Amino acid sequence: MNTACVAVLVGLVLGSPGAGATHPDRGDSSDSPFKIRHRDVPPEYRQAFEFLEFIKVPEEPRRAFRSEDAPRWNVGKLLSFIRSSGLLITDVNEPGVDKVYSVDELRRSLIARAGKAFRTMAHLSHIYSIPYTQYSELKFVPVPDGVVVALSSWYRLTFVRELGAWKLAKCEYTEIEGD
Repeated sequence: MNTACVAVLVGLVLGSPGAGATHPDRGDSSDSPFKIRHRDVPPEYRQAFEFLEFIKVPEEPRRAFRSEDAPRWNVGKLLSFIRSSGLLITDVNEPGVDKVYSVDELRRSLIARAGKAFRTMAHLSHIYSIPYTQYSELKFVPVPDGVVVALSSWYRLTFVRELGAWKLAKCEYTEIEGD
């Protein structure tokens, strides 16, 4: 993910102290029509939503994305949301480098807090934690083998049923970066 692009976007929404920008919600947050105050989640997709709530940063991010700011997740619990055959991670900006990470590869990356899988989860957490529609508005779209959860234009998460529970099978970064 291009952190410079994310920094500019986060600065525009959250305000960047050095840039003279102001957060649209400093003071009375009820003024912003873009602030997410409540999420309507279809009951049948509650488990998918619980994954996002689990990985979320405890407080709304106040600066550009940095992977080291990711929460220190309970790795076992995070992995309980992942399909047993692994997680496919894709990035629209890196065509041809899609990879299925086994649960063991994910575990190692999350524990080490390093690598593509960790950075992807950290960035997903960061974006979901910004409570504005242009970042984290959720759309649930049923597909033949599961449900796709879209986070605005940033991510598409595909969940499939496994042993009666929704499990994350695919994480697609869909925000086109560049000049």
